[in-house]
Amino acid sequence: MKSTTLISTLLGAMMLLPIFIFSQQTANDHYQEGIALRKAGNYSQAIRSFDKAIQIEPKDPDYYYLRGLTKRKLDDFKGAIKDYDRAVQLYPAFKKAFFNRGIAKKHLKNYQGAISDYNQAIELDGSYVSAYYNRGIARKSLGEYQAALKDFEKALQLKPGDPKAQKQLNSTKEKLKKLGN
Repeated sequence: MKSTTLISTLLGAMMLLPIFIFSQQTANDHYQEGIALRKAGNYSQAIRSFDKAIQIEPKDPDYYYLRGLTKRKLDDFKGAIKDYDRAVQLYPAFKKAFFNRGIAKKHLKNYQGAISDYNQAIELDGSYVSAYYNRGIARKSLGEYQAALKDFEKALQLKPGDPKAQKQLNSTKEKLKKLGN
C-alpha cells in the first residue's frame, strides 16, 4: 500500500513538473514585457517587469539601462542615474548609458556631471551628434559660450542642417556678441 501511494505521488509530481518549469518566466520574458509596457506608456508596470528581470539576471546592463530610461519618463532622475551607473559598471563602453545619464544629470542641473558623461559618450563614439549637442546645451547653461559654440558647430558638421543645433548655434553667437566676444 505504501509503495503504491509513493509511486502515485511521484507520478503526480512528475506530471506537474513540466507545468511548473514552463510557467516560470525568464529574465528576458520580463524584459520584453517591460519593453511592451513602456511602449504602451505604462511606466510603473514596466519598471516592475524590469525589476523582475534584474532579480533573475542582475548582470545584464540592458535591463538597468531600460529601467533607467523608464524612470526618466517618470521624472525619477536620481533613480535613473543609479540604473545608468550600474549599466556602465557592467558594460563600461555603453555610450547610450553615459549619454542618458548626462541627460538625467542635466535635468537635475548638474551640468558639470552631465558634461562629464557626454565626454565619455563622445570618447566612445566621436560622431555622436546628440552628445555634442547636449554637451553644448550644458556648457551654455554654465556660461561657457565659446565651448558651447564649438559643440554646436561639431554637431552641425556631423549632421548638416540640423535645426535644433543651428538654432542653438545662432543664439550662442548672439549671446557672445552681446558679451563683446
